[in-house]
Amino acid sequence: MGSRLPMILGLFLSALIGVWAWGAAGRWLSSASPPTAPPGLQIVYPPDGHRTPSNRIFLIGTAPVAQPVTVNGQRIQRSPSGHFAPSFPLAVGPNRFQIQAGPERLELEVRREQPPVQAEPLRPAGRVARRVHEPLCYAAVAPPQTRVELSLGNRRVSLQPDAAQTLPANSAVLTDQTQPQRPAEQVYRGCLSVDQPGNLGRARITLKPAGRVIEGQGDVEILPASPGWVAVLTEVGITRTGPSTDHSRLTPLPVGVEAQVTGWEGDWVRLDYGAWVLGTQVRLETRPAPPRSVIRGVVGQVGEGWTDLRLPLERRVPYQVDQGEGTFTLTLENTTAQTDTIRLDDGPLVQRLDWSQPKPGQVRYSLRLKTPHPWGYRLRYEDTTLVLSLRHPPQFQNPRRPLTGHTILLDPGHGGP
Repeated sequence: MGSRLPMILGLFLSALIGVWAWGAAGRWLSSASPPTAPPGLQIVYPPDGHRTPSNRIFLIGTAPVAQPVTVNGQRIQRSPSGHFAPSFPLAVGPNRFQIQAGPERLELEVRREQPPVQAEPLRPAGRVARRVHEPLCYAAVAPPQTRVELSLGNRRVSLQPDAAQTLPANSAVLTDQTQPQRPAEQVYRGCLSVDQPGNLGRARITLKPAGRVIEGQGDVEILPASPGWVAVLTEVGITRTGPSTDHSRLTPLPVGVEAQVTGWEGDWVRLDYGAWVLGTQVRLETRPAPPRSVIRGVVGQVGEGWTDLRLPLERRVPYQVDQGEGTFTLTLENTTAQTDTIRLDDGPLVQRLDWSQPKPGQVRYSLRLKTPHPWGYRLRYEDTTLVLSLRHPPQFQNPRRPLTGHTILLDPGHGGP
């Protein structure tokens, strides 16, 4: 694991050592009081009998510096303080580990549960909506040498074998296992487009020569190109790059933001600028025209500890934030600039403010900072005025000891199975 060992230990040990400690006899001790056991071989993660669907696991612990540590007879790397966090592959079923440091020995068992069987041979399987002339793409899992035909309404298309490889989970970066892999099952893909709006019923695939038919679980609808559905955020919306929690997060949106709906898939709604949001976080309305706004004068005011940028709009529009080295960028969607004047007070943070319109319906405000990086921000709507608050850099009482008097918050990471 090389130079990443201290970083990984910092993430995991800070979270886990304070919660559990395992004595040399293999007994779990509560952290209600400081541990009193003498220093020795300790495993803080995983606990004995741990279950996981993952194909790898970290063994996180510590041992006296003078004693070499082996796992199943294999010597492992440690930090100068004696801590360790090696990663080991897991086979389906029980996996036994014997950890030894000098005369001390611990044994534990980790069980890897059988990965779930492919539950959806047709993807997407639920309800789907796309716009007129937009490609409507499906994927199906079937044995090799199978002829796969997709039926949708009165349209039929053959799905072809796809040679694309599969990617491991994001956590694979911690174990240098990021290489694409051959899929365990053959995937067939194909697309079609429809030139008329309407409900096409459920998608079906037929596997030949077996003759097996698999039907989707929701109707497929083609939306008109003209404006129709509008989504209004009823709670803070966690926007993503695609219709699942596996997709990356984008800038969250506050209550009251409006955007045109261009499609949906399962429980997810696609907004007109490309972001997806859960349908439970929006209210759908029919409108004769899409929600659009113009923006004119912009004011930047310096206050106590913060610089506020006020952007008056006609309605609450979606936005995106990008932070860079010495820069902060705010992009407004569904907005047209009519800006002739910008007022920006001089302060300790913002050096310059520029705006541009990269494409119709999108306005970008680029702030060049006086500091190497932003120090935090807040975004909120006051009625239909968007207020961007940028935090000023902290003032250090003692430059030689810059952290004196400051509270440091540590995020040890986010666990899972």
